[in-house]
Amino acid sequence: MPNPFTTFPTILKYISKVWALPLRFYYTKERLDPYLILDVPSSGDPVDYYYTSQEANCGLNAYNLSPFDYTIDRIKVDVVLDGGGCFSCTNTTPYLVQGSSHHRIFVRSKCPMTPDVANRSKESKRATVNIEASIITSIRTFTIRRHIDYLKNVRVMA
Repeated sequence: MPNPFTTFPTILKYISKVWALPLRFYYTKERLDPYLILDVPSSGDPVDYYYTSQEANCGLNAYNLSPFDYTIDRIKVDVVLDGGGCFSCTNTTPYLVQGSSHHRIFVRSKCPMTPDVANRSKESKRATVNIEASIITSIRTFTIRRHIDYLKNVRVMA
């Protein structure tokens, strides 16, 4: 006999591809939002800013806890350093995060910073991160926002 805990999410995933309209009434944006967790890892690759190339990069962990596939269409990561500097990473390349899975997303983009701000930011010990992403599912399209208040895994190379 098949296990109902693994069979029901699979059936729900395929129903959402064919018959999404009735599922929209139950799966609102507020219900779909908590199923996707975007986080900056505390160990491993830090959030980096390279002053010489004026480039910022960030590695995010994306955890999809729902049975539905989430496509991250656009993502923007804003980093505000305690030394007074700020930079952002944006990416418009879509990422597919399949249902009930974990993916690593790398966001990289150009972001200008003045030499004075880069030197002050080099001594920063912590940062605040705001993540905004546009999500597409087979049920609906919505935007999520995440806020990480105390991040110590940030480097500024000036």
